This record gives sequence, structure tokens and C-alpha cells, in this order.
Amino acid sequence: MGFTESGTKLSGTDLSTGLDHLVELGVNTVQLLPVQDFEFDETVSEYFWGYMPVNFNAPMNWYASDKSGHNAVREFKLLVDALHRKGIKVIMDVVYNHTAEGNPRVKYNFNGFIPNFYYRQKADGSYWNGSGCGNEMRSENPMVRRFIVESVKYWVEEYKVDGFRFDLMGLHDMETIKTIVRTLKDINPDIFIYGEPWTAGDTPIDPTIKGKQKGEGFSVFNDHFRDAIKGPWYNTEPGYIQTGKDAKKIRIGVKGSIDDFAKYPYESINYAAVHDGRTLWDQLQASTKDSNFTKEELIAMDKLAAVILFTSQGVPFIHGGQEMLRTKFDSHNSYNQPDDVNKIRWQWKKDNYEVFKYYQGLIQIRKNHSIFRKTDPADIDKDITIMDFMGSSSPKTTVSFIIRRGNSVDNWNRVLVFINPNREKAQFRIGAGDWNVVVNHQSAGLETLTVYNGKLIEVEPISAIIMWQ
Repeated sequence: MGFTESGTKLSGTDLSTGLDHLVELGVNTVQLLPVQDFEFDETVSEYFWGYMPVNFNAPMNWYASDKSGHNAVREFKLLVDALHRKGIKVIMDVVYNHTAEGNPRVKYNFNGFIPNFYYRQKADGSYWNGSGCGNEMRSENPMVRRFIVESVKYWVEEYKVDGFRFDLMGLHDMETIKTIVRTLKDINPDIFIYGEPWTAGDTPIDPTIKGKQKGEGFSVFNDHFRDAIKGPWYNTEPGYIQTGKDAKKIRIGVKGSIDDFAKYPYESINYAAVHDGRTLWDQLQASTKDSNFTKEELIAMDKLAAVILFTSQGVPFIHGGQEMLRTKFDSHNSYNQPDDVNKIRWQWKKDNYEVFKYYQGLIQIRKNHSIFRKTDPADIDKDITIMDFMGSSSPKTTVSFIIRRGNSVDNWNRVLVFINPNREKAQFRIGAGDWNVVVNHQSAGLETLTVYNGKLIEVEPISAIIMWQ
């Protein structure tokens, strides 16, 4: 019910929290961690936070105001309705790739119906474990596929959710995913389906990985872009925003990865952090702990990542709290950790209000200007030019590009984006005429900060400039 409550403030301040914070930030979609009934046990610190599912067609009563099942049903519907009333769509994170069956406390799940039918098993009877959680759902079996399809259909029709994020989508066979897409788009053509195009271990099926989504109506997380931006999720190796390396991969990403694995830009979910792995702020600290970067420089890196995400073609995605430097105290995987690690502390918004306003401004620009949201790959090829090495005097670690309006319905005719990850200032060449600067190292938003007319522009260290004609 916290998602339905308006008017909440950080104690002693006028800063909005909760639902009002989401509205103020300007996001148009919220992805919830799994709310389907799942296994957990606080007494032994087995929280799982939705990732050990038990009953796929019931909301989790642990999240309701009391533990009776009907309250969970009613309150989840109120949650969806409250977000819809604010113009925010609701995506459910769903975990159909495995169940909690096998945990001694879960006596029966699918094996209670038909043993040895719903899971992938080896010749010796043991379970395949591409999920890393003990078993794999046998989605290629027609009746298992039917269960998954009818389950997501139920959540759309009964709870009015707007789409699904599939955990370990790689463990679902391609025919199942295509059937889900086809079925749900018949109900709601705007339904949004995406997932993780990988597995957590060996599986006997041909996994649904990046590239298989081409033209099939669903999207995938772009880990190529993620790792290029801030380094791999599994270690503390730095990425572009810390060192300037992998600039080539950044240039591929800003064009919607249509030169990589995507047919259409919407197929690429562009992100730097998510609930798995470290938060972006924790990753920045962990990957630079042996250097002499200041806190101000780390904040600049966070803001630089936001500029890259919100100016790239595709679907920008941020982790809740990323806009206020959320920390999980360097926890790399908080699935079994309590609120002390996972909760949002609204004091962060007060302490990092400049960062919040920067994200808010970038979101305003993105929502108001379709020049950043091209849908046709032919338009992207025609309208976006990477300007690095085209007579620019900037270092090769920088990235600069121009976006032309083309077929976009936009009052901005051209946009220039200059990205400088270096600890020194960089100069970029610009075209003739007056350019309206709307983003610099300090501010981001729709209002013009200054009008620039010159042949060269200087960009501050670890920062970006966005300007338009």
C-alpha cells in the first residue's frame, strides 16, 4: 500500500518520498521485483525477495497489510491502479524459469500434480540447474508452456499490469517467448516484454540469448552496454565513465546497438545498474578504491552514466535510488539480506539533491523530445553521426555525436552530445550558428543554460554537454 500513498515527505523537510518521488522524478514505468507468492524465511535470513517462486498466480501476502490472501489480491490491484492514475505503467518481474520446489519447507509444487513432468531432468533423474537455484522449468513441454502463457495472461487481464521482465529469459525456449508475445499483444498491443538473455548455468535447451529477439517483438537487457559504461557486474574492473576505455562500445550503444545484436532500438534495454550486483554508486567506489578520485569526481561519473543512458537510442532503465546515489554498502548480491541493506533511505535524496535534479532534468529532456526515441533503424543510420575523429581535437576517449530530427516530431532540429570521461577538459568542434546548451557538468533540463556560438567548445572533466538548434 506504500505505492498508493501520496503526500509523504522526508521528516523535517519538504522533500517528496514514495509515490510522489516517482512522479517528481518523471519516470513513466516502474518494474517491481517479483510479487508472485515466493518462499522466504526471515528466521534463517532466507528472504529471496521473490526469486524462489512457489505459487505463480497469487500475489505475495508478505507484502500486504496482513497475511490473508484476499488482502494481497485487493492491495496489489490498488497498487497498479495508483501508479496508472499517475501515468506510470507497471512491469512485473517474473521468475518462470524455476521454482522453490526442492527446498525442504516446500513440500509440493508442480511435482504434487505430475512428478517428473514440469522440470528438465537428466537421464539419471537429477535436475538440470541452469537457474542456479536447483531446477529448471520445462517450458518446451506444451502443457508447461500453456501454464506459463495462461499465467501471464491472467496477470494482464485480472491485475491490468503492462508488461513483464523475465528473469533468466535464456532458460525459456524461443517458441514459448514468441507465444507469450503473440498472446499478450493480442490483448494489449502496447504490452512490453523483456528479459535477461542469458542463463546461470548449463541447460539442455537452445537458450534465448541476445540476437534471438531480432524482430520478434520483445527486448533484452544490454549487458554489452552496461559493462562498457561502468565495468563488468561480477568484479570491480572499471569501465568507460571511470577510465575512458571502451569508447567504441559506447558509440555502438548510443545508436541503439543496431550495429551489434538489435534489429530495432527498442530491443535494447540500456542500463548501468539493476537490483543484481552492486549499485552504480557502490560499483564506482569499489572500482576506484585504489585511485585518488574524489567524491566529487565519483558523483560526476554517476551523472555521466545518466547522460549516456538518456541520450542513447533504445530503452533507458535506471535502478531505484540510482538518482540519489543509493548504496547497499558494497553488497554484491542482496537477495538474502534484510531491509537494513535493501531499503531506500530518503535522506539520500536530501544529501544528493543535485544528482536527483540532474536525473530529473535528463528524464524531462528524454520525454519531451522524440529525437532521442527513434524507432526505425534506417532513421538511426541516417540521422545519427558519430563525430569522433572527424577533425575533432578531442582525445580518442571522448564520444561525440549529432542527432538530426529526421522523421521525429520534434521542435529540436539538431542535437549535439559531447561526452568527456577524462580528468582533464576536452575541446570539441561544433557547427556554425547559435546552439542552446541544456546540459552541462552542473545542470540538466529543458531550460537553456546559455547560447553558444563558436567553433570550439570546452567540456569540463568527467562531464557532458548537450546542446540543440
